[in-house]
Amino acid sequence: GDMVPPDVRSMFCHIVASTPELHAYTVHKLYFSLTNNAAQEALQHVGIWCVGEFGDLLCNGTATGPDDQPIQVTPADILDLLQGIIKQPATKGTKTHELIASCLMKLAARFPGELERIRKMMRKFETSLSAELQQRACEYSKLMESDWDSCRADVLDRMPVCDKPLGGASDVGEVAAPSISVSNGAAGQGDLLDLDVDALLNSDPVPAAAPPAVPAASNDLLDDVFGIGGPSPSASAPTPSAAPVDDLLGGFFGDSPPAPVAAAKQYPDIVAFSCDELRVIFAIAPGSAPGATQVQAIFANLGSVPLTNFVFQAAVPKYLTLAMETASTAVLAPRTERAGYQVINVTNSTNGARPIMMKLRIQYTMNGQAVVQQGQVSNFPQGL
Repeated sequence: GDMVPPDVRSMFCHIVASTPELHAYTVHKLYFSLTNNAAQEALQHVGIWCVGEFGDLLCNGTATGPDDQPIQVTPADILDLLQGIIKQPATKGTKTHELIASCLMKLAARFPGELERIRKMMRKFETSLSAELQQRACEYSKLMESDWDSCRADVLDRMPVCDKPLGGASDVGEVAAPSISVSNGAAGQGDLLDLDVDALLNSDPVPAAAPPAVPAASNDLLDDVFGIGGPSPSASAPTPSAAPVDDLLGGFFGDSPPAPVAAAKQYPDIVAFSCDELRVIFAIAPGSAPGATQVQAIFANLGSVPLTNFVFQAAVPKYLTLAMETASTAVLAPRTERAGYQVINVTNSTNGARPIMMKLRIQYTMNGQAVVQQGQVSNFPQGL
């Protein structure tokens, strides 16, 4: 029920996504559980996620009931269920509505015949008092326009399964960097910081399982770039595909995606990366703890085509610790200054005596071609 913590919900979805033989069974069980009792938040969240990912399996007629008769569920039945959940009083914030918006977006690709009804349901969220929900609804409505007909199904395809271990947070450091996601508040975040930066910045752009990275004693990538001696640097590399709820559903099983950095900044924004089609701006604000800094990476798509499968990664020297929250989206809409964002929390163990520096690795797909960009950020304000 409501007492199931967010990390358990997320792990459940990971297990389902990584076990294809469970897809049809689980989505049917959760669908009928929701029709009988849609008041439990945890059930709502995992059920809505599964319906968004595997809703087509509900309606293909291949599942049979205890009487060996085919189970009949129509797209209209699914939308009726979601409509009923939307009408429930939102007593615990907007997480459920955020998840429903993403589910509707997925179903727009699964059930193109229901596109007009899905549009109408999405418009309700465009006027939400929640800025996050309102922004996502407007982005999703844009994706339902005819300009996206040719690529909508690819953008909203099933989530690829990452190689995140199921043994607990202490095993995170043993996974290849591009396939790692750090959950908000996870106890094992510190293990991730011992990863070798070469594994992060020189790995194949397509996430895949790889042997554990071996730290280099004297040929360290950040040492070469920044001229910093000492042990191997720390790295953090969350990706939108690191857990089944990432991508368009990212962050809804844990804390809500972070609110934008407060407008009253004490530091000027800096340009962290720029090329013909992409610009990354860092909005910087002091954190609540000594030596802590919050950086909001704002992604602008300067081109005329969408950038899909977007992954933003960063590595820092050893005296810094890095915690990257889930990105707001994996698709950057064309000609959009604020197409997406991601919050990075940095802690400087020297309390500003040594500067904040980062090495960036950015992956995305443009016009069907995989693109990998790398950059260095060394123009952070002094004293952070």
